[in-house]
Amino acid sequence: MLPGTSWVMEQVSTIEAAYHNNDTATLFKTTKLLTVSSSSSRPTDTNTKRLIRRLFDENEYDNRIRPVFNETSPIHVEMLLYVKSILDMDERRQILKTNSWLTFNWNDEFLQWNPEDFGGLTSFKIISQSVWTPDITLYNSAEAYARYMDDKVVVVYHTGAINWASPTVFVSHCRISVTLFPFDRQSCEMKFGPWQHDGTEVVVRGQGDESIYISDGEWDMQSVDVASKSQMYPDAPGIEYFDVTYTISITRRSNYYVFNLILPCVLISGITTLVFILPADSGEKVSLGITVLLSLTVFLLIIAESMPATSDVPVIGQYYAATMLLVSVSVVLTIIVLNLHHGGPYVHPVPRWMRYVILYRLARFLRLNPKATNPLKAGGRTIDIDSKPPGENNPKKKRPMRIPSTTDDPDMMEMPKLAYLECPDSPLLGIHANGSARGSHRKSHPSLEGQPSLSEETILLKRLLGHASYFRDRAERDDLTHTYLTEWKQIAVVVDRIFMIFYLVLSAATMLIIIAQVE
Repeated sequence: MLPGTSWVMEQVSTIEAAYHNNDTATLFKTTKLLTVSSSSSRPTDTNTKRLIRRLFDENEYDNRIRPVFNETSPIHVEMLLYVKSILDMDERRQILKTNSWLTFNWNDEFLQWNPEDFGGLTSFKIISQSVWTPDITLYNSAEAYARYMDDKVVVVYHTGAINWASPTVFVSHCRISVTLFPFDRQSCEMKFGPWQHDGTEVVVRGQGDESIYISDGEWDMQSVDVASKSQMYPDAPGIEYFDVTYTISITRRSNYYVFNLILPCVLISGITTLVFILPADSGEKVSLGITVLLSLTVFLLIIAESMPATSDVPVIGQYYAATMLLVSVSVVLTIIVLNLHHGGPYVHPVPRWMRYVILYRLARFLRLNPKATNPLKAGGRTIDIDSKPPGENNPKKKRPMRIPSTTDDPDMMEMPKLAYLECPDSPLLGIHANGSARGSHRKSHPSLEGQPSLSEETILLKRLLGHASYFRDRAERDDLTHTYLTEWKQIAVVVDRIFMIFYLVLSAATMLIIIAQVE
C-alpha cells in the first residue's frame, strides 16, 4: 500500500524537528522508516503480505472457531453444484460416480478491511486451511468420508465474503430401478450438509446447474433439482440440521443395448418360425428349437450379470423369458406335428371330422391345397385292412394293421379264400367245381394215364390263385397304408402352419406388451 501524503509530510516534519534539536536517534529512526516505506510501496504483493499479516497475525485470526462476532448468529452458506459428467453408474452395486464443480460462498466477519488502506486491494487468494471452512459432508457417500475442502484455494474479499471452488469427484449411493432397462430413467440424490454445526450455527442453501454437462455416451442429463430443508437425526435428538439435496435425473441411451441385446433376441425369435417351416422329414425341427432356446439362455445370463440382485425384473429380462417360453412351446408343438407326420407305430385312417375340418376347411383358409385321397377300390369292392379273410368270423375287436414284412412266408399264413372259386362255374378254368368239363364229362384216354387227376389240378390251381390273391391284397394294403400316411402328413403340414401363426401372434403380443410398459 502506498503511504498517504499526510503521513509523508508528518514524517518530514519530524525529521526537520529532530535535525534542529540534534536528536540523532529520532532522526535516524524516522529517516529509515521513510526510506523503507518508499522502497516497499511498488508491488501489490507487499500490500497482500501486509494485509495477511494484519488479518492473521495482528488480529490473531483463529480458523478453528466460527468467524462471527455474535456467537448466536448463524453463518449462511450458499452452495452451487455443477454436474460435469457421469463417470460410472454401477447398477449392481447401486453406486453413482460423478465429476462435479462445487462452489461454496459464506461470510467471514473476521476477514474484513478497507481497500484504501492497502492500495485498493479488494481480494486475495490463500490456502483453504488458513481460514474457517464449514464441515459440509456428502451424507450418502459410498466411500470413506474425507475433508474434500482442504488443500484448495479460496478467494477472500474485503467485505469478508469467502469463495471456495474446486472440481470434485463424488461417489454416492443411488437406488437404481432397472424395471425399464435399457429404456430407464434414473433419479439419484446427493445430500450435502454440515455434520457438526446445527441449524443455529450453519444454514445451508443450494443451487444446481447442468449447463456444463458432457455426456459419457450412455447417460443424458435431464435436470438437476435442488431442495433445502432442515431435519433431525437419531444421533442428535431435538437438534435441527440444514441440508441440501440435489436430485440428478438422467436417461440412459438405449441404442447400444438395442443392437447388442434386443436385436439378437428378435432375430433369434424370428429364426424360431423356421422350426415350423422346416420339413418334418429333415429331422432337424426339434434340434433347431433347442439350439434357439440355448442361445436365448446365454443372452439372458449376460443380462443377469449386469443387473442388481433385486426383485425387480427388467423389461428386457421379461422379454427374454417370454421368448424362451414361446420357444419351449414351439418345441412341444413341433413334437406334436412330428407325431402326426409319421402316424405313430400303428396306421389308423384319418377320422372323417379331422379330414373335413383340417384338410378341407383350414387348408383352404391357409391357402394350402392338399391332394384329395380316396380309399382304394379293387375288383369293385373296398379293401378293409382290418378284416379277416372271407368265410371266417371275426368276433374280436378290430386291431390296427401291422404292415407285412417281406420276410413273411405266404405258406405259413392263412390263405384267403376267393369268393368266385366257390361259384358253380369257374370263368378262369372253364370247368365245374366238381372237376367236370363245362358241357361234358371228362373221358379217360391212354395218353392221360400217369397224370394227376383233375381234382388234384384244381387243388393246385386253387393254391396258386390263393397266393396271387395274397400278394394282390398285400399290395392293396400297402397302397392304402401309403394313402393314410399321406393324409396324416398333409394334416401335419396344416397343423404346423396353424402353430406357426399361433406362435407369431403370441410373439407380436409379447412385443406390444413390452413396448406398452416402456412407454
